[in-house]
Amino acid sequence: MTTEPRARPDPAPGPADQLAKYEADFDKLLASVSLPANGPPKFDAPEGWKTGPGRAGIVVATIRTPDNKFEVTVTSSIGGVEANLQRWAVQQLGAKSFGPEDVAKVTKPIDAKGVKGLRADVRGPNNPSPKGGPFMGGGK
Repeated sequence: MTTEPRARPDPAPGPADQLAKYEADFDKLLASVSLPANGPPKFDAPEGWKTGPGRAGIVVATIRTPDNKFEVTVTSSIGGVEANLQRWAVQQLGAKSFGPEDVAKVTKPIDAKGVKGLRADVRGPNNPSPKGGPFMGGGK
């Protein structure tokens, strides 16, 4: 979904053990995504998750976990898959490097209501929340 609006690859930054309990619901969210010809993506938020408006231009919608601890941002995709993954991995998560050979290691294909895309699991030592961008974490 690199040229269409898309859901962010994972719920939010945080230790994998804290995010694991949301994984099944997140996969249901991804499976529900559709892209109408005109307008923003449509999706079904998992039970208990809260939807919200977009912000800052690129974010077209937000979806928060039931405990309000993590957020999924639905964004307009720009920059391409490799460039976004590299930015998330190196600049925001603090990985030492990320190149074309790493894309297949951190992504798996998804097919949701006619929308083909990638689900990414990008990890690194940093908490990128203070840096802004597509990674938004913490309660509000």
